[in-house]
Amino acid sequence: MIEAVFTVYTPILPTARNCSLFVYSLVHAYGLLATCTGQESQRFLVVRPRPAGQKEFLGYHTQVSECGLEDDCPMFHGIKDYITLVAGVTLTGAAATRNDISDIAICWDGGRHHAKKAWASAFCYIADCVLAILFLKRTIPKPRVTRYAASQAFHKPGSTAAAQVLTLSIHHAAPGFFPLPLKARAPNKTFLRIWPIIEHVKDIFRPDFIIVQCGLDGLAGDPMATLNWSLRLARLALGGYDTPNAAQAWTYLTSVAVCLNLRFWFVIY
Repeated sequence: MIEAVFTVYTPILPTARNCSLFVYSLVHAYGLLATCTGQESQRFLVVRPRPAGQKEFLGYHTQVSECGLEDDCPMFHGIKDYITLVAGVTLTGAAATRNDISDIAICWDGGRHHAKKAWASAFCYIADCVLAILFLKRTIPKPRVTRYAASQAFHKPGSTAAAQVLTLSIHHAAPGFFPLPLKARAPNKTFLRIWPIIEHVKDIFRPDFIIVQCGLDGLAGDPMATLNWSLRLARLALGGYDTPNAAQAWTYLTSVAVCLNLRFWFVIY
């Protein structure tokens, strides 16, 4: 689990303000970081991320500045430090799995999936998912594969536009949205029905690493909830516009990583 270092920035972000603080407060309140399961050594290792450097950015991004820094991606004080930490968080998690420090790396402050090579987009200033995938491909002895799986209301054009990335995305489709395949209010049974497709892709592609970006703006109660998931069918990563709901869901998913089963009532309003 990557240490919380974003509490300074979350109050001033254009969306999902204080979400990072909510998530880590709940994780600590439930004692998840100190939890030990029936398997004696299976517990969390909290890692402090390092800020990413310019060389790592240029592994995918261009040096063009101020592209897209308007509308839903405005400038704010501390933006440079924030961006280097977002990239650093995800790269730290990728390095932890690559170096066999952990089987699963949880980075609740990563997953900025809309950012493009030379353009900030949809509250995303850096394509940290792509940077992590390219890091994994560069640092292994032989060319191996990485799969990027994503599920939420919005499509991820920044990630799908990157070469060397196989993206399996499940989304809502409607005029005004990014091009997506699912109708509004898709229930749990819809996701259960399409899950064999995901398993089939895994078997055919045979990835060595999987980066899962599981946004929660499809979760019931979110203002963008065009889908209709229950908590039990949510999966990992970032994206959500109702802070209490997102924090509860990510805390639940954290508990799944240590084989616990927390129960929450969602705040619906």
